[in-house]
Amino acid sequence: MGKLFGTDGIRGVVNAGLDADLAYKVGLAAATVLAKKKGSKPLVTIGKDTRISGDLLKGSLISGLCTAGADVLDLGTLPTPGVAWVTVDEQADAGIVISASHNPFEHNGIKIFNGKGFKLSDGRTLNVLAEGRLVNLAGGNGHPAEIMDMSFAVQALSLEWLAKHREGLEKKVYIVPDEIDDQIARVKLAAMGLTIDTLTEDQKAYLAGWET
Repeated sequence: MGKLFGTDGIRGVVNAGLDADLAYKVGLAAATVLAKKKGSKPLVTIGKDTRISGDLLKGSLISGLCTAGADVLDLGTLPTPGVAWVTVDEQADAGIVISASHNPFEHNGIKIFNGKGFKLSDGRTLNVLAEGRLVNLAGGNGHPAEIMDMSFAVQALSLEWLAKHREGLEKKVYIVPDEIDDQIARVKLAAMGLTIDTLTEDQKAYLAGWET
């Protein structure tokens, strides 16, 4: 019996530690715990990112959840905040996201949060029998600064944008404005000693030539 959930769920290389069998057992265990806590059939939302392995893991998770008696709301491809929002809006008992965030494409992960859209409380773990071959897959390759600096920049500037425009915003999900992405990209490239060429008027005219 190994502890599988680290600070941000289970993560690992698909079919080299993180596979369909493990996903099935996670779904089975999660539904069993939720049903015991609720005293009736739980409702679980599930979404994934665009990694090819997402369908494999999602199918196995749903099989495990349904085998243990849970109802599942399949949200298809949806970012983590979207799954959290639907979980709360549908008054589900838990939500599951299949994603490895910024990790390489061959990786994937399973993140579970409660009915309020938050990660499981500190101290709560989910143990799955996995033939003694899996221990804390969440370690992965860590969170390299060269990736996380951009992630934090997007979060910080997005929060600043929301604060500045809060009076005119509706209660819905907003896409990060292009100007924020542009600003972060330029700052990152400058920090790396790179520059972006600016088109000359002749180049602009050439590119627009097909319109005339």
